[in-house]
Amino acid sequence: MENMNKQHKEAVDTYQKDIETRKGNENKLREENEYDKMVEEKDAELKVYKMKQQKQFSSARALENELSCLKSELASLKEQLKAEIEEKVEFFIH
Repeated sequence: MENMNKQHKEAVDTYQKDIETRKGNENKLREENEYDKMVEEKDAELKVYKMKQQKQFSSARALENELSCLKSELASLKEQLKAEIEEKVEFFIH
């Protein structure tokens, strides 16, 4: 009888250890799943941020190109104005 009680106690202890181990493993898995979800969310946020950044970069490039064209146009207009002023000055001098 004493031997059976000892075996029963050992079996119960083994089961309790197994249960604790499984609970620990479940908690680790739950934490890993939560971490994985958090990483996925951050990856999605980063993707959106990069898309916005790319759009802003494209807009900046377009504005730089437009500014360059306007500067060229302004330089050309200045040259035309200078030529017209010189032409009129010569006309009045002669």
